[in-house]
Amino acid sequence: MWVENVADLHSKQENFSEVNDTSSKAAMCHVFVAWMISVTLRRKGILSESSLSFTTITPNVPSNDIDFKEEALSDESKHTREKFIYHLQMASQYFFKAGRYELIPELSKSILPLFEHEGNYQQLLNTYDHIKKAYEKSSRRWVNVFWAPITGSRFSGMVLTRTTEPELTSLPVIVERLKKIHRNSARSLKIIQESSKLKWRNLDQNSDYIQVNAVKPRFPECKETESQFIMHHNIGTFELETPFCLSGKTHGSVDEQCIRITLFKTAQAFPYVKKRILIIEKEVIVLSPIQVSDGVILGGNRTDRVQSERYE
Repeated sequence: MWVENVADLHSKQENFSEVNDTSSKAAMCHVFVAWMISVTLRRKGILSESSLSFTTITPNVPSNDIDFKEEALSDESKHTREKFIYHLQMASQYFFKAGRYELIPELSKSILPLFEHEGNYQQLLNTYDHIKKAYEKSSRRWVNVFWAPITGSRFSGMVLTRTTEPELTSLPVIVERLKKIHRNSARSLKIIQESSKLKWRNLDQNSDYIQVNAVKPRFPECKETESQFIMHHNIGTFELETPFCLSGKTHGSVDEQCIRITLFKTAQAFPYVKKRILIIEKEVIVLSPIQVSDGVILGGNRTDRVQSERYE
């Protein structure tokens, strides 16, 4: 399966940290393979319909991607119970490396009944021990998410993507990495590190551009009281704040300061099997000086209290 090859590529990355985004993607690849196998096993009656709800792990499974659907129905001779267990165990190991400990007990719900049925007490012991270690863990770091719109003839028009990086990754490191990736394909690549809104038509048409900005997850105000894990898992909406003044300055006095909040919705939720995900919807909210002050005083999710203008 091609997704298994992607998992191998992620697992071979050597930039592991305490919580590693590459580990999350490798884990998600194994989750997708396990889901493909489960389609066959459930149809054959080997797995019960209630054995595992993959949507509790990620809303990206089952996927609407035709590649996944076709592969789930192909070469079913390789879709065995042993393979199913193997991929869930691999996913569990990578989620542990990624610091997503809360997913391990959920993944184990499908494995434990199979081991109990065959009387495999050693595997039961190993699985419960892995769950115990997951419950004992609590400290972890989360990844940074960067917004990287790219444009130019090399890129065939503007494409919006998101890329995730380990938490301690700085913006200059991202810039150097992008330059290295595109140095042989882009004619004259320019990296823009400012958050102000750019007018692409006014840029040099003989150059290619990538604008990079760090963004943060955005969720309903009620969710802000939940655990850090819930606030950093299966996130599909992000926000970028850009300060500006009507006079053209970036920063000004209290009675001048405005903020432009851009909300992005991605095609899939993070983490996913891919590092870059397409943005499918953008919404721009402009806060006036009084609304900016109101947000500072009241706190919370100030965008819920103002009118917004939506751009598709």
